This record gives sequence, structure tokens and C-alpha cells, in this order.
Amino acid sequence: MVHQQIEADVTRATARLPGLEIEIVHRQPADNVEQISINLQATPSFDAFGRFLETATPFAFWSRMAGLAWLAENRPDDSATSFRRAIQTAQSQQAKLLELRAATDLARLWGERGRRGEAHDLLTPLYGWFTEGFDTADLKDAKALLGELGAGK
Repeated sequence: MVHQQIEADVTRATARLPGLEIEIVHRQPADNVEQISINLQATPSFDAFGRFLETATPFAFWSRMAGLAWLAENRPDDSATSFRRAIQTAQSQQAKLLELRAATDLARLWGERGRRGEAHDLLTPLYGWFTEGFDTADLKDAKALLGELGAGK
């Protein structure tokens, strides 16, 4: 889940994943020097997070995180580009779960922008690839989104 908080000259987006909290802070000070910082808090440890990254194709992961950050900045085109990059990277490394996560984010964005059919078409075959794990949050989220997108087709 992503949460966005906007203060004077500061936008803060946080995302919580199992064992990891990510905070992205964007500052636009008066001197117009843009600053972006990414803060990670891993539990139980950074060692566990490191093992996750080793198996989770970091570029796909970080591309998706960039997409979420762009969403928090209300920059949907940049967000879509990052999500597509995450999908392509995950596909090239056969990382289906990361592909599903990025595709779900892109499909949600497209659905919100009136591209429900394209969103449904993007997510349907990927969701159909899975044969187990339907009780996981990722697949539940994708299924719920497919239901919403299918209802509006």
C-alpha cells in the first residue's frame, strides 16, 4: 500500500511490503534544486532484505518503486514508463511475481485513466499464468483489480 503526504515543498510517499518499509521523500526547496531520498527500513534485518533483492531482480523492483514514487508526485506518464520498464525487466529475467506486481500497478493506473480494456488485457494472461498461491496478497490484489476492470468493460 502506498501512502502520500504533501507538505510545503516536500512530498513523502511510503510503501509497506512484507519485511520492508520504503519512504521516498521529494523536496523542492526555494533554490529549485530538486532532491529525492529513498529510505529503507527492513525487518527483521537488512540481511534478510538483501537475500530478497538477490532473488527479486533489483532493477525490476526499483523501477516499480520509481513508478510508485512518480504516482505520488502526480506524474502518471512517468509512472507508466517506470512500470513498463519493470515489466520488461521482470519478463527478461522470468520473474513472474515482480512482473505481476508491476503489471497490476500499470493496469490500475490505466484503469483510472479510462483505459480499462487495455488494463484488463495486460493483466489477464499474467494472472492466468499462476497455478497456485491464490491466497497471497499479490494474486488477491490482481484478481480484485481484474474484477473491477471487467465490470467496467
